[in-house]
Amino acid sequence: TERRTTREYRPNGGEVAVTDVGMTLEDGTVTVNGNAANPGLGAVNGAIVSIGETEYVEPAYPAREYFVGTIPESEFVRFDVTADVDHANATTVPLTVTYLADGDPYERTVELEYDARSESDESDGGSGVPLSVVAVIGGSVVIAGGVALSRRRLRGRD
Repeated sequence: TERRTTREYRPNGGEVAVTDVGMTLEDGTVTVNGNAANPGLGAVNGAIVSIGETEYVEPAYPAREYFVGTIPESEFVRFDVTADVDHANATTVPLTVTYLADGDPYERTVELEYDARSESDESDGGSGVPLSVVAVIGGSVVIAGGVALSRRRLRGRD
């Protein structure tokens, strides 16, 4: 007797990891910058990094979102996005990455810790206040240093 088995093969495609993330505050606007890296074994296409909206955070001009585009395997692209933050009440700043990997759409959001205590007096001449942030988004998820990650796969995207 002949036996056959069918197995769906899904190669290890591209994924996005956000690395070297930093925040600065200048003239009342928070700028989040970092690298959108692809540690996967395939290209990532149509990648967009954006600030999510919450009760205390909203995307702000001039860079509500940043179109990263294609990220080849083992490569990265630098991004900068801006937000208006209620400094007295915000504890996190949501950063969302949407992209296509192996033809499938993904959306991943990370809650970056917003340490309002680091926002010392503005008598430093408005040069920007660094806020420590670590974030990783990807297939193998690492949660570190107050970073909470949520992941969901998009279905039926318009």
